[in-house]
Amino acid sequence: MHDAAGSSWAAWMCGVVLSAAAVVYVIGVVAAFRRGRWWPVERVACWTAGLVAAAAA
Repeated sequence: MHDAAGSSWAAWMCGVVLSAAAVVYVIGVVAAFRRGRWWPVERVACWTAGLVAAAAA
């Protein structure tokens, strides 16, 4: 029973880290747009796909 509790804690922490990474990335995209820079859509799509793959692993 102790393993199940640790497993859910690890999954929760992984979710927090991935969510924080997504938030920081979005902040970076918004900052680039505010400076008048273009942020490639392909980069956003690939980075999002990477987060999804990491979350699924």
